[in-house]
Amino acid sequence: EIETGISIVESMTRGEIDKQITTARAYPRIISVFKKQAMDAGAATKFSALEAAKAQTELAKGGLSVATIMGGALKGALSLAAAGEMELADASTTIVKALGTFKMEGKDAVHVADALASAANATSMDVSDFSQAFAQGGAAAKGAGLSFDDTVNIMAKMANQFQSGSDMGTSLKTTLAQMAHPAKKAQAE
Repeated sequence: EIETGISIVESMTRGEIDKQITTARAYPRIISVFKKQAMDAGAATKFSALEAAKAQTELAKGGLSVATIMGGALKGALSLAAAGEMELADASTTIVKALGTFKMEGKDAVHVADALASAANATSMDVSDFSQAFAQGGAAAKGAGLSFDDTVNIMAKMANQFQSGSDMGTSLKTTLAQMAHPAKKAQAE
């Protein structure tokens, strides 16, 4: 399967890979390094080189530097996508949003992937559900002073009570808002 993917990538998508990498606004001298990383990822994982290039693009569009992408962010995205059986570009977006929301550094991308995969493995939710939960409740958690790890742990404890990650994230957001702004009646007591 990997060999077939590599053959297809080599025969018809070298231009597409270059386009994906160029879209990431990498400096021309860096393009060959990015391309090699994408091709290596395509050879070493279940993902194609084109998918890896698209992931690099998503990571770069999310504000990660070339050094950060090369130094572990793509590896984190590959890990998250494989663990969560999700599209590589979606995993990249999830990582970028978690890093941004919780003011983490790009070097923490692998940690983000590992934490989300571990939480998914310990619950009835999958990685995509946790991604949706973070989209709904991540900013509220950060605003309430919770760290990324605290938020993952809370969500993991809540997960089996919800049908979807979106519901879980909305519930977390609502709960945190209620805790921050108790009802006027409760304040009067």
